[in-house]
Amino acid sequence: MAEDHIAQDRKELDRGVLVNFVGYALKLANPALLILATRRYGAESWGVFVTTQATLLVLVRVFVMGLDKGVLWWVPRQSPGAARHGVLRLGAILATGSVIAGAALAGFGVDLACRLGLSCPDAAQLRLLSLSLAPILLTEFFLHATMGRRRMEGQVLIRETLAPLLFTGGAVAAWHAGFARWGLGASYLVANLVAALAAFALFLRLFPERDAGEPVQLAPLMRYSLPLWANEFANSLLLRIDTLAIAMFCDARTVGVYGIVLQFSNAIRSIRRSYDPIVLAISSRISVARDPQRLRASFSRATNLVISTQTPVFVALACVLQWILPLYGPEFASGETAIVLVCGFWIVAAPLQLCSLVVSGYGRSGLVLFNTGLVLALEIPLLRLFVPGMGLEGASLAVGSSYLVVSLVQAFQMRRVTGAWNWDRGVLLTLMWTGAAFVAFATTLALSGGWNEPKSRIAALVVFLSVSLAGWLTGRSRAER
Repeated sequence: MAEDHIAQDRKELDRGVLVNFVGYALKLANPALLILATRRYGAESWGVFVTTQATLLVLVRVFVMGLDKGVLWWVPRQSPGAARHGVLRLGAILATGSVIAGAALAGFGVDLACRLGLSCPDAAQLRLLSLSLAPILLTEFFLHATMGRRRMEGQVLIRETLAPLLFTGGAVAAWHAGFARWGLGASYLVANLVAALAAFALFLRLFPERDAGEPVQLAPLMRYSLPLWANEFANSLLLRIDTLAIAMFCDARTVGVYGIVLQFSNAIRSIRRSYDPIVLAISSRISVARDPQRLRASFSRATNLVISTQTPVFVALACVLQWILPLYGPEFASGETAIVLVCGFWIVAAPLQLCSLVVSGYGRSGLVLFNTGLVLALEIPLLRLFVPGMGLEGASLAVGSSYLVVSLVQAFQMRRVTGAWNWDRGVLLTLMWTGAAFVAFATTLALSGGWNEPKSRIAALVVFLSVSLAGWLTGRSRAER
């Protein structure tokens, strides 16, 4: 029976890899549209949008009350009918509250911001952005419910692919139509409305059962979500406090460049984060049965997949950034070092960050809040120390180093909660192959002209990918045996 469960977990994780590859293939159009958007609106206007979006996404965390992450843990524990009934009840409550909050923000919040000194020519765009509060929140909530069924399609195809494509494509179209003043805000609102409708439609398709059976008890979900509410708010603030620090200590143009740094940073980081829902759902199921063998096998498999998929993308990105960044506009080329620096931290920390999902899956959501607070406690003084003098690179250094330290803490927390490290020999072999690929990469660079020579970078990239592919095929063959 344990072998059957392990095989099912493996199948779901491998299916997640396929979904990720399809999603990233579809995402290739978004960078081209983003290039068109930033070249038309310019770094300064883009910086105003990035700052406002960061503030809005923090408010989303306030009003969703941690229930999006809560249903991810709650749904796998319910009967199909009960899960549908409970999610719809909560969705109606969240929809009502977020629509009222978004309307109030658009009506009164923007006027207050203008009186406090915000440039009022941006008011029309800010009102449209404020109205995006409800669709963003509902997209997050219903997609997390579907991921509770271990289905990642919505996260990858709707939130990370459809919505960004509609936003950037709409922004470019609005600019050419002569509506540059509010083009960013309007396209962002439309994109999120479409995403919310798509997320709700996917939820109804995956939860067709109408009979709830026994009365649905939402109290356990609320108790689980309560510490997550504070954590998600703190985490959202954490994810955007670097942008706010850049806005405080630098100018709007620098914020615009940092917005592109975050685009690349999040692209690398989202590879690991796309596994989060399924790892959390699997850990939640395993915590009920207390099956250490299954946890070790599934967690090791997830770790191997993260390392094997994230690292080659990072190396490829680092090799071609010099040609990509100037396409966004001349001023955006200054973000190259910051991108490589922060993405390098994500690569090192990624295997350790999966540990927090096991801890959360075992019901220890309070530790998640503690970890977020710890990152904030580290990052805020580091941002104050590094950003004024180092700018973009200082923000990347502060963010990356803070997360790396806390990732080590999370590994020890998993050891304490589960009683084991939960990594098998396959993870060590994957790390060895990855290390060998980096050695081959550096050797090729040294022998063919160094980093500043374009042909040398491409040759080193080919060697890295070849060694990584050989390691992945070897590991897959071993796993099948």
